[in-house]
Amino acid sequence: QLSNITGIKIKNTNNTYINTSDATATNNDLIENTIGYVNNQSIIGTRADFLAKKIQNTLSIYSNSIVSSLRPYAFAYATALQELTLPNCSTITDYTCFYSCSNLNYINIGVNTLPQSAFYSLSNLETIILPNCSSYVNSSVFKGCTKLITLNANFSSITTSTFNSFSSLKNINLPNCETIGSSAFYNCTNLSIVSLPKCTELNWACFRYCTNLEEVYLDNLVTFRGITSSISYIFGSCDKLRLAYLPKCTTLGEHAFHHCIALTSIYLPNCE
Repeated sequence: QLSNITGIKIKNTNNTYINTSDATATNNDLIENTIGYVNNQSIIGTRADFLAKKIQNTLSIYSNSIVSSLRPYAFAYATALQELTLPNCSTITDYTCFYSCSNLNYINIGVNTLPQSAFYSLSNLETIILPNCSSYVNSSVFKGCTKLITLNANFSSITTSTFNSFSSLKNINLPNCETIGSSAFYNCTNLSIVSLPKCTELNWACFRYCTNLEEVYLDNLVTFRGITSSISYIFGSCDKLRLAYLPKCTTLGEHAFHHCIALTSIYLPNCE
């Protein structure tokens, strides 16, 4: 188990597997030219240049090298771990990789796809950065991440109810997202600005009850959709929404801005 680790020092130039039981705990030590394994077969790559630092009894792990994959239970039970940066890691094998990382609050990882429940119940996770992940995201990936504040990712689509009632979520940066599923951000009461430059489709109630939402920028949105009818409630009861910019939208759907009592500016030059 990794619960008491405050630093790691592993050096090996022969590309052999390393177990943390053979390593020396220290601060600010570089792991060089290694296929590094944490918790016995967890992290694999051609090089694993980790920098592990003790910061107020915290383990932070950084790697700018080609760490290609996280195996099952890679960081399981690493209760001291708060920050993880692996920009070149392309694969998380399953939901156990971060199992019981109860204090992990920052993840920046270069995965291309996410398995179901990848970040399940990381209850202290506040920031997630996924610059290379272009696949769709299902509702189980972030389930239980109740303190998530910042989402920065290249998702192509977000499925139904993925972030439903994530009351801490404040900042979303989704520059390549094309489709937002029904109720995806329903009741995200801290969202204040939504900018989705490539989004072409929003579905039923996806931002409904985002009560602090003030501005919406949807440069390429074409249509709002309901579930079984034209009733959409996309921004229903966003009672602080004051600006909506939708230059390409042709179809709103009924009640799209239901009870948006603060709405003063709306740009819809192509709406039929």
